[in-house]
Amino acid sequence: MAHSWNVGSRTLDLEYTRPNGGAARLSDLWAEGPAMLVWLRHCGCVFFQEALTELREEAPRFAERGVQLACIVQARPEEVRSVCGAELHCIPDPRFATHTALGLGRMSVWGLITSLAFHRRRAAASRAGFRQNWRRTFARESDTRRLPGAVLVARGGRILWLHRGEHAGDLPPSGDLLAVASEFATGPRF
Repeated sequence: MAHSWNVGSRTLDLEYTRPNGGAARLSDLWAEGPAMLVWLRHCGCVFFQEALTELREEAPRFAERGVQLACIVQARPEEVRSVCGAELHCIPDPRFATHTALGLGRMSVWGLITSLAFHRRRAAASRAGFRQNWRRTFARESDTRRLPGAVLVARGGRILWLHRGEHAGDLPPSGDLLAVASEFATGPRF
């Protein structure tokens, strides 16, 4: 799969629509310091719910380190607040433009059936109490096979670290993302 984002390269400065309808750019996130961007699964997925819960808990620690945290979600701009809440900065990507730019692929149907790592992660998330939201799973902007990912971007747009998921549940826990962000922390912003 061809993609343009790699460690050491500059990110693409893509434009997106905020929940209020206004336009913004990804570069707004790393204008004052590093930014951790996390591409979540579709909004009905147990992994989406698990990651969102963890990231809400860790968000203050990212801010303490001067790292802007933002989640890229498969939702329309007008749905972002109802899907993510107000605690996190969530960016709608209903057409997967940023997913494609990062090089996040799609899990094959065969992989969904046969991946032991995927099924173990799904069972763990279910045991933790996370359930599939079928209405959101079948929403028009939900790609149930789209893989997760994360990237840490330095002020100025250079990629410091990146992760592309190999299966639907392959997103590092928020504590691991915080550890990566801490390596490049700039301290609090005033």
